[in-house]
Amino acid sequence: MKRNVLKAGGVILAIIMIITALSFSLVSFSDGNDPLVTLSYLTEIVLPQMKKDIVAEVVKSENASDAVDTSYTSSFTPEEYAPVPAEVSYTLLELGEGECVYADSVLEFIVRPGSEVEVISPFESQGIADITNGIEYLDGDEVIKNAYCIIPRGGDGRGIRVTNEKSYILVRGEYTIG
Repeated sequence: MKRNVLKAGGVILAIIMIITALSFSLVSFSDGNDPLVTLSYLTEIVLPQMKKDIVAEVVKSENASDAVDTSYTSSFTPEEYAPVPAEVSYTLLELGEGECVYADSVLEFIVRPGSEVEVISPFESQGIADITNGIEYLDGDEVIKNAYCIIPRGGDGRGIRVTNEKSYILVRGEYTIG
Protein backbone atom coordinates (compact mmCIF):
# COMPACT_ATOMS: atom_id res chain seq x y z
CA MET A 1 0.00 0.00 0.00
CA LYS A 2 2.79 2.43 0.92
CA ARG A 3 4.51 1.55 -2.30
CA ASN A 4 1.47 2.47 -4.38
CA VAL A 5 1.17 5.80 -2.55
CA LEU A 6 4.85 6.58 -3.22
CA LYS A 7 4.48 5.65 -6.90
CA ALA A 8 1.37 7.82 -7.23
CA GLY A 9 3.14 10.71 -5.48
CA GLY A 10 6.13 10.34 -7.80
CA VAL A 11 3.88 10.34 -10.88
CA ILE A 12 2.00 13.42 -9.64
CA LEU A 13 5.31 15.22 -8.92
CA ALA A 14 6.63 14.34 -12.39
CA ILE A 15 3.42 15.64 -14.02
CA ILE A 16 3.67 18.91 -12.06
CA MET A 17 7.30 19.34 -13.12
CA ILE A 18 6.44 18.70 -16.79
CA ILE A 19 3.54 21.18 -16.70
CA THR A 20 5.75 23.81 -15.03
CA ALA A 21 8.53 23.32 -17.59
CA LEU A 22 6.06 23.57 -20.48
CA SER A 23 4.48 26.75 -19.09
CA PHE A 24 7.89 28.43 -18.74
CA SER A 25 8.89 27.42 -22.26
CA LEU A 26 5.68 28.89 -23.69
CA VAL A 27 6.08 32.22 -21.87
CA SER A 28 8.12 34.73 -23.86
CA PHE A 29 10.44 36.93 -21.82
CA SER A 30 10.96 39.25 -24.79
CA ASP A 31 8.39 40.86 -27.00
CA GLY A 32 10.79 41.14 -29.96
CA ASN A 33 11.62 44.80 -29.30
CA ASP A 34 14.71 43.75 -27.36
CA PRO A 35 16.64 41.45 -29.73
CA LEU A 36 19.90 39.75 -28.90
CA VAL A 37 22.86 41.82 -30.16
CA THR A 38 25.77 40.05 -31.82
CA LEU A 39 29.32 41.18 -32.48
CA SER A 40 28.75 41.19 -36.23
CA TYR A 41 25.74 43.52 -35.77
CA LEU A 42 27.88 45.90 -33.72
CA THR A 43 30.81 45.89 -36.17
CA GLU A 44 28.78 45.98 -39.39
CA ILE A 45 25.88 48.25 -38.43
CA VAL A 46 26.42 50.19 -35.20
CA LEU A 47 30.13 51.09 -35.52
CA PRO A 48 29.90 52.59 -39.05
CA GLN A 49 26.83 54.58 -38.04
CA MET A 50 28.62 55.90 -34.93
CA LYS A 51 31.64 56.90 -37.03
CA LYS A 52 29.40 58.66 -39.52
CA ASP A 53 27.64 60.54 -36.70
CA ILE A 54 30.93 61.57 -35.09
CA VAL A 55 32.34 62.86 -38.38
CA ALA A 56 29.11 64.79 -38.98
CA GLU A 57 29.29 66.39 -35.52
CA VAL A 58 32.94 67.37 -35.96
CA VAL A 59 32.27 68.95 -39.32
CA LYS A 60 29.18 70.69 -37.96
CA SER A 61 31.06 72.03 -34.94
CA GLU A 62 33.84 73.41 -37.15
CA ASN A 63 31.19 75.20 -39.26
CA ALA A 64 32.56 73.56 -42.39
CA SER A 65 31.05 74.74 -45.64
CA ASP A 66 31.37 71.35 -47.35
CA ALA A 67 28.71 68.72 -46.78
CA VAL A 68 29.62 65.56 -44.90
CA ASP A 69 30.24 62.59 -47.15
CA THR A 70 27.95 59.91 -45.74
CA SER A 71 28.34 57.56 -48.71
CA TYR A 72 31.01 55.42 -47.09
CA THR A 73 30.25 51.97 -45.72
CA SER A 74 31.72 49.69 -43.11
CA SER A 75 34.55 48.77 -45.52
CA PHE A 76 36.69 51.80 -44.62
CA THR A 77 39.75 51.43 -42.43
CA PRO A 78 41.36 53.72 -39.83
CA GLU A 79 44.32 54.25 -42.21
CA GLU A 80 42.05 56.41 -44.39
CA TYR A 81 42.03 59.13 -41.73
CA ALA A 82 44.69 61.79 -41.40
CA PRO A 83 47.44 61.16 -38.81
CA VAL A 84 47.05 62.71 -35.37
CA PRO A 85 48.72 66.14 -35.28
CA ALA A 86 51.90 66.37 -33.19
CA GLU A 87 50.43 69.07 -30.94
CA VAL A 88 48.07 66.56 -29.33
CA SER A 89 50.93 64.35 -28.20
CA TYR A 90 52.96 64.87 -25.03
CA THR A 91 56.27 66.74 -24.94
CA LEU A 92 58.97 65.80 -22.42
CA LEU A 93 60.45 68.84 -20.69
CA GLU A 94 63.76 68.68 -18.83
CA LEU A 95 63.81 71.55 -16.34
CA GLY A 96 66.31 72.75 -13.76
CA GLU A 97 65.75 74.05 -10.24
CA GLY A 98 63.64 77.20 -10.09
CA GLU A 99 62.31 76.95 -13.66
CA CYS A 100 58.56 77.38 -14.03
CA VAL A 101 55.98 76.21 -16.55
CA TYR A 102 52.94 78.48 -16.93
CA ALA A 103 49.78 77.47 -18.78
CA ASP A 104 48.88 79.55 -21.84
CA SER A 105 45.76 77.43 -22.39
CA VAL A 106 44.43 74.25 -20.84
CA LEU A 107 47.57 72.34 -19.87
CA GLU A 108 47.91 68.68 -19.00
CA PHE A 109 51.04 67.42 -17.30
CA ILE A 110 52.56 64.39 -15.58
CA VAL A 111 55.50 64.73 -13.19
CA ARG A 112 57.94 61.88 -13.79
CA PRO A 113 59.71 59.98 -10.96
CA GLY A 114 62.78 61.68 -9.54
CA SER A 115 61.23 65.08 -10.11
CA GLU A 116 60.03 67.52 -7.48
CA VAL A 117 57.51 70.14 -8.50
CA GLU A 118 55.32 72.57 -6.57
CA VAL A 119 52.19 74.42 -7.66
CA ILE A 120 52.09 78.11 -8.50
CA SER A 121 48.63 79.66 -8.16
CA PRO A 122 47.66 83.26 -7.53
CA PHE A 123 44.26 82.08 -6.26
CA GLU A 124 43.55 81.19 -2.67
CA SER A 125 41.01 78.44 -3.37
CA GLN A 126 41.85 77.42 -6.95
CA GLY A 127 44.84 75.47 -8.12
CA ILE A 128 45.63 72.47 -10.26
CA ALA A 129 43.42 69.38 -10.53
CA ASP A 130 45.05 65.99 -9.89
CA ILE A 131 42.73 63.73 -11.88
CA THR A 132 44.50 60.51 -10.85
CA ASN A 133 44.09 61.03 -7.11
CA GLY A 134 40.99 63.23 -7.13
CA ILE A 135 42.54 66.16 -5.29
CA GLU A 136 43.30 69.82 -5.97
CA TYR A 137 46.73 71.26 -5.37
CA LEU A 138 46.87 74.83 -4.11
CA ASP A 139 49.77 77.29 -4.17
CA GLY A 140 52.95 75.70 -2.75
CA ASP A 141 51.66 72.10 -2.69
CA GLU A 142 54.02 69.42 -4.00
CA VAL A 143 52.66 67.41 -6.94
CA ILE A 144 52.65 63.60 -6.59
CA LYS A 145 54.75 61.72 -9.14
CA ASN A 146 53.00 60.03 -12.08
CA ALA A 147 49.72 61.84 -11.38
CA TYR A 148 47.73 63.13 -14.37
CA CYS A 149 47.15 66.83 -13.65
CA ILE A 150 45.26 69.57 -15.46
CA ILE A 151 45.52 73.34 -15.30
CA PRO A 152 41.96 74.23 -16.39
CA ARG A 153 42.70 77.52 -18.16
CA GLY A 154 45.72 79.47 -19.23
CA GLY A 155 46.96 82.98 -18.82
CA ASP A 156 45.84 83.32 -15.21
CA GLY A 157 49.22 82.74 -13.55
CA ARG A 158 48.86 79.08 -12.69
CA GLY A 159 51.76 76.74 -13.29
CA ILE A 160 54.42 74.60 -11.66
CA ARG A 161 57.92 75.29 -10.30
CA VAL A 162 60.81 72.77 -10.18
CA THR A 163 62.25 72.42 -6.66
CA ASN A 164 65.06 69.91 -7.28
CA GLU A 165 68.17 69.96 -9.47
CA LYS A 166 66.57 68.38 -12.55
CA SER A 167 62.96 67.39 -13.25
CA TYR A 168 61.22 65.68 -16.14
CA ILE A 169 57.64 66.63 -16.91
CA LEU A 170 55.38 65.42 -19.70
CA VAL A 171 53.16 68.26 -20.97
CA ARG A 172 50.38 68.64 -23.50
CA GLY A 173 48.94 72.00 -24.38
CA GLU A 174 50.28 75.52 -24.73
CA TYR A 175 52.76 76.70 -22.11
CA THR A 176 55.49 79.20 -21.36
CA ILE A 177 58.72 78.37 -19.52
CA GLY A 178 59.81 81.16 -17.21
